[in-house]
Amino acid sequence: MFIFQSTLINFVFLFLSSYSFILLSPFFFFICFFYLSIFLSFYLSIFLSFYLSIFLSFYLSIFLSFYLSMSPFPFLLFT
Repeated sequence: MFIFQSTLINFVFLFLSSYSFILLSPFFFFICFFYLSIFLSFYLSIFLSFYLSIFLSFYLSIFLSFYLSMSPFPFLLFT
């Protein structure tokens, strides 16, 4: 196990030393930032449009049904 860990650490150091010029270049950071922003914007828009619409409609319907059943004057909410 110790031999495996040491070879893994050596491999990681070798990889980082051989590709450090790529990892430290600003072009690499630009590509990572570009793809990360596209990925985040795409999946956040899907999440916000789908899940928030479902949860908001669900909780709003629960709240309105509770309020309209408990209130003696239910139309005061809309005035």
